[in-house]
Amino acid sequence: MLKIYLISLVLTCALAKFAINNANYGTPKNTADCYSRYNVTHVLVDVLNERGVVVPDFLASFINLRNANISNIDAIVRTTDSIPIERTCWILSHYLPVSFNGTVWFSVENRPNYWKLNVTDRVPFLENLTQTCSQHGLKTGVYSDAVTWAQVMGSQTAGSDKLRALPLWYKNENNQANFNDFSYATFGGWKQPSIKEYATAQYLCNYYIHGFEFEN
Repeated sequence: MLKIYLISLVLTCALAKFAINNANYGTPKNTADCYSRYNVTHVLVDVLNERGVVVPDFLASFINLRNANISNIDAIVRTTDSIPIERTCWILSHYLPVSFNGTVWFSVENRPNYWKLNVTDRVPFLENLTQTCSQHGLKTGVYSDAVTWAQVMGSQTAGSDKLRALPLWYKNENNQANFNDFSYATFGGWKQPSIKEYATAQYLCNYYIHGFEFEN
């Protein structure tokens, strides 16, 4: 059954459940409590940056969200092929709290110095990265969008069976809380995404939240 997480622009729908991408911010206690009051059910937070360093406020954010009774917490990694795969997975498996049971989303972004390998080697790298981290006991997924994927991987169709077996969180901010666009926004060979980030930033709890999600 499809679940839609929505928020009114004037924040009057206090009984609605919705999810947010809070990856660019920390989550202090007062913000986590505010999210809880607005029935936030799912939050994405940064855990590892492009230098392979744990984001300093991840643990505090995680604790604050859990204490605010928000249990569906995912983490995002700013993927770069400059960091050895085993190091990335070891850091994640040893740093993430024992109580963390969310998905670690590996973000495919087209930014300077993120990708040094030849284009043809990037899909195998991402496949190896996600599979190795899965072997470390982590639930893994891929976060990207059609344009960025094509820029990084060389084409919109580049992918592999092992990657397609992972959940996909894709971004297409068309303000449509459905997957109807995926027939033309598809990439990597995925047939069915798991989450769509469909809305541009909205102001909530003293932050501009970068997108809401529609989940399958």
